[in-house]
Amino acid sequence: MIVKPVDMAMSLFVRKCDSRAEVEETLAKMSAFKTSRLTNYAFSAGALVEEFVAGPEFSLECVVQGGQVVAHALTQKYLSPLPACYEIGHVSGSDLPAQHEPELLEAIERIASGWGMAQGVMHVEFKMTHDRVSVIEAAARPAGDHVPELVELQHGLSLEDAYLHARAGLDWKAAPREPRDVWHGIRFAFDERSAVTPPDSVEVLHVHDDTSGVVAGAEPFSVNRRTGFSMLRGESLTDLETYVRTP
Repeated sequence: MIVKPVDMAMSLFVRKCDSRAEVEETLAKMSAFKTSRLTNYAFSAGALVEEFVAGPEFSLECVVQGGQVVAHALTQKYLSPLPACYEIGHVSGSDLPAQHEPELLEAIERIASGWGMAQGVMHVEFKMTHDRVSVIEAAARPAGDHVPELVELQHGLSLEDAYLHARAGLDWKAAPREPRDVWHGIRFAFDERSAVTPPDSVEVLHVHDDTSGVVAGAEPFSVNRRTGFSMLRGESLTDLETYVRTP
């Protein structure tokens, strides 16, 4: 099973559990948590217990108008080793596989309809293999974790601009997308992460170092262990993915 809180960001307390005892232990840790350091909001300790789905994890950043997805961008998400599910990097630039696109967009539009959301921005997370797509969760907002920066670098698509137009009730239209032979990624830094030199095909666009958010005793690879990030551009998708996902 996967246990996750209903109102906490950055995958805190999200954990794969293989027994009832592990589920109960995770729920007990959640119940002892009171306030989010990131949002300063009180923590309700409500939880979801879901079937675990194996496979690579992705998100689709979507713009909805008239109840339909009119623009979208695929993000591949790289996670820390199980049982925790912390995000250690992302890559933007690949296309949604043709065999899954109609099914996934239809599901997203059903979610938007269920929310009564005719216009807005959605962040939808899912597991995907060649044979199936399993939607994990959806949110009526742009993604966090610097994903909108990757999407704008890669596609020229400003999710924040689309979101503000939707909130103001204004018309919005995506700029034409042109095929590109590069991909963009972000690699989060941790003291426990391997010191790996990027390959020649990967350009480091920007490095941000910040240890002020590190919390002593935090679980390895959690957001409370991040010491910064590197924004990247790759001429080889394989090289970029390997560099981003290497623990």
